[in-house]
Amino acid sequence: MSKINDRIETIFSHAVALQQDGRFRNTIHCSGKMIHIMNQDMTVILRFPIRQSETEFKEPVSFFANDYDSKMFEERKGKICFIQGNEDYERTKSCKVPSTQNKDPKKIYAAIPIEKENCVHIKSSILGLLQDDLSHIEFSCTDGKLKVVQRNIFSGALIEIKKKAAKGLLTEKDSTGDFPVMAIRTNDFAALFSFVNIIKFYFSGNGYIYFQSMSKKLKMDGVVSQCVYE
Repeated sequence: MSKINDRIETIFSHAVALQQDGRFRNTIHCSGKMIHIMNQDMTVILRFPIRQSETEFKEPVSFFANDYDSKMFEERKGKICFIQGNEDYERTKSCKVPSTQNKDPKKIYAAIPIEKENCVHIKSSILGLLQDDLSHIEFSCTDGKLKVVQRNIFSGALIEIKKKAAKGLLTEKDSTGDFPVMAIRTNDFAALFSFVNIIKFYFSGNGYIYFQSMSKKLKMDGVVSQCVYE
């Protein structure tokens, strides 16, 4: 039986909140020294390493985020069971385990060659300037200036975001050359900031974008798929 601490429960709680919001349905996969969270559209994989002071998962455990119910859980006869109780009673919630056939985030992630080019730091404060009902966000860099764009393909309206500083959205921590437009789904991009406030993105342009959190309290990395749309 696994019993997680408050830090790991916080990770799970964020995943549950994203699921219940209806814009990022996801599954949670715990194995060894790593937690993987993957949305059911398979466009985002997040990884959270287990700290040395924390107990690693000796047996792999997977469950739908919306089923999460207790810090204590284990797999029994092909079902994930969440256990909680008091001095008089014990409550067990048994749930279906998500299939990992062709959907194992650990294997999918391992097959992706990670490239760390065109590094850009982005803060969560950008979310307040984005329009949630527009499906995609475009990122590009020209002459050292990053541009973030949302388009309403029906009305023709255009949202363009630039940082007030002279270097566009780039900071002294960024290291990037020019790169063409790369699009990310708005919901996928926003979901990443549910866990941390500053994220370092690598716009390598190979069908995916690698990212890392800048938080010392919560280490996180992963990949988000690029999108092609008209």
